[in-house]
Amino acid sequence: MWKKLSIVGMSSALALSLAACGSESSSKEEGSSSKSDVIEATIKDAAYVISSEDDGQSVDSETGLLEVNVKVTNKTNSSIMLDSYDGVKLYDGDEQIEPENVYDTEVGLDDDSSGTIGGKKVKNVKYYFNVEKDKSYEVGLKPRTKEVEDEAEEVMLKLDTKKYDDSFEALQDPAKAVEAYVKTLYFGEEDKNYDKLVSADKEKIEEQAKEAFVDRMSTATSGTNVDDSEMNKMYDTYKATLAEKAKLEPKVVARGKDKAEVKLKYSSVSLSDVYDSLGDYAKEYMEQNATFDREAAYEYAVTKFDKIMEDTDAKNSSYDMTIDLKLKDGKWEIDSSAVKDFNTAFGEGLL
Repeated sequence: MWKKLSIVGMSSALALSLAACGSESSSKEEGSSSKSDVIEATIKDAAYVISSEDDGQSVDSETGLLEVNVKVTNKTNSSIMLDSYDGVKLYDGDEQIEPENVYDTEVGLDDDSSGTIGGKKVKNVKYYFNVEKDKSYEVGLKPRTKEVEDEAEEVMLKLDTKKYDDSFEALQDPAKAVEAYVKTLYFGEEDKNYDKLVSADKEKIEEQAKEAFVDRMSTATSGTNVDDSEMNKMYDTYKATLAEKAKLEPKVVARGKDKAEVKLKYSSVSLSDVYDSLGDYAKEYMEQNATFDREAAYEYAVTKFDKIMEDTDAKNSSYDMTIDLKLKDGKWEIDSSAVKDFNTAFGEGLL
């Protein structure tokens, strides 16, 4: 009986001794979790993102905007404040780095500016920091509370950015997806990133693009009855010309975890120019044959389609496309409004 009591007594003494050592041992741990008398906090995950305020980001950069998701438990009975304005810091040694104010709700980026956490409540909060790749930092959380008379203790969380390199390398995936999408579905090319990054109804979109071309060419040939085999040949030539001459410059201008916005600078081969060239050949036929047979004239003009494509240069668009994407089962799905723009630019050939 005495031995049991002695063990209990020793345990109590040990607990008191640890408590007397100060708060640092409880507020700063080697992992990504830490606690104090006021809060318990854990870094759940983090990922590199792109804010539209930064106008995109180079994949060659060694710095980036890191979204850090933290689970915070309020251990007190009263509400506390933990906002990015004065309660959160990123420590790079002795240097203190303020969180960035980010508000891009279209791609799911927004910090919790209120920072209020109710008594005994748990809240997941997001903070944004400009960091260097492959570098270790500490996130300091210092809540304000009415329950504790003294100033609340700062809780420190270890943050190793090297753990999130994969998300940095994937920042430009939406731009790669857009390029692969256009090249595969509109230019008839093979792009290794299509199967890897793109989610799309390939047959449906290819058919829509072809219909846009056929409708446009039916007008361009003044309603001449061009048979299906000839129209298919013309479309194949048009796609091959786009693959050779059109230019695509996609850039991610905003990127969250599962949403993105891409700006696309591009050039395309204008079917309006082709329309004029077909008319010139039709006119030439009628003059040389002293006839007003427009159908025969345009049937002749169609035979010059390959030559027209060879002589027609691509033109830069007067505006950039804005393309919204969302991540679906690990691949990027392009918004339907952008599909209409693609059909116009690379099917109808309208800039």
